[in-house]
Amino acid sequence: PPPSSKFTIAYTGSLFRRHRDPTCFLQALESLLCEGVLEPEEFQFLYAGKDGDAWLRLLEPYPTLRPLFQDLGLLPRSEALVLQQRAHVNLLLTYTAPSLKGNLTGKFWEYTAAGRPLLVLVNGCRDGELEELTARLGTGQVFYAREGLTPIARWVAKRYHEWKAGGKDIPPSPSKFHHTWGARAVQIWNCIPKTVSNVNLGVGNSS
Repeated sequence: PPPSSKFTIAYTGSLFRRHRDPTCFLQALESLLCEGVLEPEEFQFLYAGKDGDAWLRLLEPYPTLRPLFQDLGLLPRSEALVLQQRAHVNLLLTYTAPSLKGNLTGKFWEYTAAGRPLLVLVNGCRDGELEELTARLGTGQVFYAREGLTPIARWVAKRYHEWKAGGKDIPPSPSKFHHTWGARAVQIWNCIPKTVSNVNLGVGNSS
């Protein structure tokens, strides 16, 4: 599908507020808008899921950003995937703990398959496995809530300037995948450090 006509950041799915914290992401967007780096008439933040009211509460301290937020509600999965593919940046919120790293949710793989730049925001300690896999797949950048808004703001500003310089489009992330889910599964698997042997994905196997 063609990309959105506005520079679009999308988030699909649940918020899980106890674990996922988008505060520094929202602060970064508000800062960029207030400083004139992002032009409000050219930007939108789209959400699809069941937590629209929670997002609106989170957005209350950000008067410049809040009017640019659109709650699309619960969408059929096929429509949510199209939203991810049309966005210029997809937002992934996750969390870590010393005993919980490499927390690769289904949403990570959905966003990877969408082929758009991915902003991963981690609430917790550093996750080297997530950083390595994101880099190897060429899908985007991992940020940490404890680092504050500045790294996120710089990255979003760079994507926005690329969008404007490229005729208001950002080319898909450098593709390391073929266009079938089976081929993607094999190539994704090959990017994951192996801790077990003799694992068969069953791709291309009719048995």
